[in-house]
Amino acid sequence: MILQKMLFPRKDICEEQAMYFNGNNIETGEGGVVIKNGGILDTDTYFNSFSVKKWKKYTQLDTLKITLDVEGKCDIYLCYVWIDKTNIIRRYGDNKVFLKKETSAREKINLKYPEHKEGVIAYYRIGAYDGDVRVYECAYEADIPKPNDIKLAIGICTYRREEYVHKNVESIKKNLINNEASPLYGKLEVFISDNGQTLDVNEYNSENITVKYNANLGGSGGFTRCLIEAKQAQDKKKLTHIILMDDDILLDTACIERTYTLLVSLKSEYREAMIGGAMLVLNDMARQFENGALYHKGMLYFENKNLDLRPVRSVIRNELDKDINYNAWCYCCMPLSKITMDNLPMPYFIHMDDVEYGVRNKFDIITMNGISVWHPFFANQRGASIVYYDVRNKLITMAELGGMHIRDYAMFYLDMFYKSVFNYDYYRTLAACQAIQDFCKGIDTFKSLDPLELHKELGKYNLAWKEDDGQVKSRINNELSTNYISKRGLIKNYLLPSKYKEIVMDTNISAAYPYRAKKLVIYSHITGKYCEYKKSLWLMLKCKHECHKAKKAIRKKILECSWEWKDRIGEITNIEFWEKYLNIKLNGGN
Repeated sequence: MILQKMLFPRKDICEEQAMYFNGNNIETGEGGVVIKNGGILDTDTYFNSFSVKKWKKYTQLDTLKITLDVEGKCDIYLCYVWIDKTNIIRRYGDNKVFLKKETSAREKINLKYPEHKEGVIAYYRIGAYDGDVRVYECAYEADIPKPNDIKLAIGICTYRREEYVHKNVESIKKNLINNEASPLYGKLEVFISDNGQTLDVNEYNSENITVKYNANLGGSGGFTRCLIEAKQAQDKKKLTHIILMDDDILLDTACIERTYTLLVSLKSEYREAMIGGAMLVLNDMARQFENGALYHKGMLYFENKNLDLRPVRSVIRNELDKDINYNAWCYCCMPLSKITMDNLPMPYFIHMDDVEYGVRNKFDIITMNGISVWHPFFANQRGASIVYYDVRNKLITMAELGGMHIRDYAMFYLDMFYKSVFNYDYYRTLAACQAIQDFCKGIDTFKSLDPLELHKELGKYNLAWKEDDGQVKSRINNELSTNYISKRGLIKNYLLPSKYKEIVMDTNISAAYPYRAKKLVIYSHITGKYCEYKKSLWLMLKCKHECHKAKKAIRKKILECSWEWKDRIGEITNIEFWEKYLNIKLNGGN
């Protein structure tokens, strides 16, 4: 059974060669890789190494094998690499030829990997001698004694991103659904929740693809609709798992194949595990934004965040087991056996739904190098309205999962976002204040809210980002800003006359302190856009007033509300609630 095929850099996916191959004198392309005479190819990389330690732990893998389709005379090495207790990178097999190919003819070579207890990842090295060598394909293989019967559903939540959805669905159709050579041929269903109701249903709907028009109730509403549709089809289609994925990701369908192969091979004790996909940064393709994370007492902890995945040390480090209890839904595979109609996600609209659901269900989470997608990420350009959902939903999650310190954390959130007043980002502070006050109104108020009207109302907190014609970029002067403003300095900033008309910076908004300036302009060199934050005594005073109201709510109401949320959370996670919330019937159409 093929466990993992070699991947090559591609123009339509990723051309960052160090994510695929190391070595020297190599030329890559979609048809294979050429090793020039005297050159060496190493696969100790993010996409082409093999996560042998995790495969041994979680799956039925016993003996690892490899098949290489190679043309030319070459030396083949079968290797392992790990980091020892002294933090030194150690290797095995990289200096001893395992097989010497002495003919120039194209051959398929089958080899059995030597055993090694220390190795975290396995990889192979190919050295060319006496001419160039072309590598067409390579694959790690094994005999899996009792393969699991797996059939996957994919759930995509979208809102008016037709171009992204079309590209990803066409790729899934071409490479998986209609490809008889794929291990997923005949084993894949796609459910699309169209929150914008703009996709042409007739264009997409087929035997294996279903589009459902959905109310625009954010990612929570869209992904829950996908879960409901998959559960309805579970018995008829014999579905076992669902992969939730964002609509705006860059997807290599090999990721889905690797997920499937892993599921097929899992040991019985891990068959209800979650397979977590990493989120890589689309505009910085070798950087990992997130690879599973830990929610603990109101805080989120991200190990290996912003890790550069090109160095071999990063590849090994990323493979070590981490203390995580949830995975982002940009790419996340869950067993349908853990999802029931009285155990659905929280109607959060956006943010924290993946955190709450992962922690609530206590999934074992398996992550592996190479199971990942790329997602757009631009610092600064998330609207201030996001703060509302972040704060409110974190407080709800904390209450449900055990909020003994919820008062302290609410104060912490409030103090953290009050600092936005220092850099004229007043609306972020106001959004946090509203979130705390709304949480303290209790679950009945939450249930009675019109989420669409609330989302529209929260739009008032968002400032516009404008296209720069070059004039703003030319005025950047990061040196004008101080590193810190004390509370006393904040008062002086509003009492003293301004020294500067504006401060223009290319930095994260949280790192900018425009002391004695009338206006702060934040520029993004990635997008070429800018946003203006103007000093306002009235807004500063409004922030102080709203913070006072939020503190009062924390002191008087938050503990009682926390227990109420915990006791009644089941009222908003069952199918009866969700049917009304989404305005659907279980067997209804679009």
